[in-house]
Amino acid sequence: MLEAALRAVGAVCYHDLHPFNDMLHDGKLNKGQVQAWALNRYVYQAAIPRKAVDLVADRSPLPS
Repeated sequence: MLEAALRAVGAVCYHDLHPFNDMLHDGKLNKGQVQAWALNRYVYQAAIPRKAVDLVADRSPLPS
């Protein structure tokens, strides 16, 4: 049931449906926009291992 609910959200809200993603792949962004996207993507990806450690250690990554 949870999986179905998550898939339903993903079907309408996933990043590949966002207009920015279309502009990125169509080459319609300027250099600064692509640089900002790359930095944002790096920061997001770099945080994944820290979040995984928190989950495995049963710690909340958010302050209480």
